[in-house]
Amino acid sequence: MKFNVLRARTGFLIIILIALALLLISNVSALQIPTSLQKLIDYTSQQALSLSFFIAFLGGVLSLLSPCILPIMPAFFAYTFGEQKNITKMTFAFFSGSTLVFILLGFSASLIGKFLVNNKGILSTISGIFMLIFGLMMIFNKGFSIVKINAAKNLDNKSALSVFIFGILFAIGFTPCIGPILASILFLAAGSSILSAGLLLFMYSLGLMLPLFIMAYLYDRYNLATKPWIAGKEFEFAGLRFHTTKLIAGLMFVFLGAVYLIYNDTAIFNVIDPLRTKDFFYSTHRFLIEIGVSKAIGNILGIAVLLGFGYWGYRLYFGKKKHK
Repeated sequence: MKFNVLRARTGFLIIILIALALLLISNVSALQIPTSLQKLIDYTSQQALSLSFFIAFLGGVLSLLSPCILPIMPAFFAYTFGEQKNITKMTFAFFSGSTLVFILLGFSASLIGKFLVNNKGILSTISGIFMLIFGLMMIFNKGFSIVKINAAKNLDNKSALSVFIFGILFAIGFTPCIGPILASILFLAAGSSILSAGLLLFMYSLGLMLPLFIMAYLYDRYNLATKPWIAGKEFEFAGLRFHTTKLIAGLMFVFLGAVYLIYNDTAIFNVIDPLRTKDFFYSTHRFLIEIGVSKAIGNILGIAVLLGFGYWGYRLYFGKKKHK
C-alpha cells in the first residue's frame, strides 16, 4: 500500500509504512516480525484507536505551525480576489471540493482512492493546466466561472461551482505534512475502520481550513470588497483592458498551475521552513495524542465543533434567504 500522494519526508511515516508492509507479509507467509517492529505496530494502532474527533481537529489547526499551510494561502487569495463577494460561501465551496478529494486520497486501498493515487501525476498535470487556464481567464478579465448559467440570479451558484471544482483540482496535488496525528488516521484508513477514519480525516481537514474560514468571515463581515485596495481599478495596457485585483488573482492561479506542472504536487512547500517550526509542529501533535483526554470526551467536543460549524453554514446559506 502506497501513500505516494502524501509524500512527507519524515522518518516516522516511513517506519510506519515498513511496519505495515511487514504486517501484511506476515499474514500471508507467517513471517516472524522483529519484536521492535511489532511493538511499533502495537503502539501506532493504540494511538490510532485512541484518537478522537476533537484531537483530529486540533491536529489540523496546528498545521498552521507547519509549511503545509503555505500553498493553501495563494489558493484562498486567488478566488478571493477573483470573486470579491460572498467569500465565506466560496470558502465553503473550496473546503467541500478539497476535503472530498483529501478523504478519498486517504483511503488509497479503495477503488477511487487507488485510482487517484496511481494516476496522481497525470491528474496533477491536468489540474495544473486548468489552473493556468483559470489564471489566464482572470488576467484577461474573463471571469472565473467554468459553467455558463444565463440567469443572473444563479451567478453566485455558478461561482460556487467553479470554486468547488477548483478545490478538487487543488486537493489532487496538495501534499500535507504527515505528523503523528495524520499518520495515525491513515493507519486507521489502511485497516477496516473506514467510517471512523473518514470522520477523523474530515475533522482534520476542517481544522486545516479554519484560518481560511476566519479570514473569509472577516472579509465579508467588514465588507472588504469595497475597500480601494481590494476593489482595485481597471487600466489599459498594449490595447487591452485589465483589472488590478483580477490580475493578482490570475497570477496566483498561474503560480499554482506552474507548481503543479513542474513538481506534480505541493511537496516543495513542505521543505520551506524559515521559522523552523516543524519540530514544534511534530511535538505538539505527539502531546495531543498523549495528553490523556478520554476518547469519549474528545468525540463529544469534536461533535460540538462539527455541529457549530454546520449551524454556521446553515445560517450562512439559508438564514439570508429567509430575510430576502
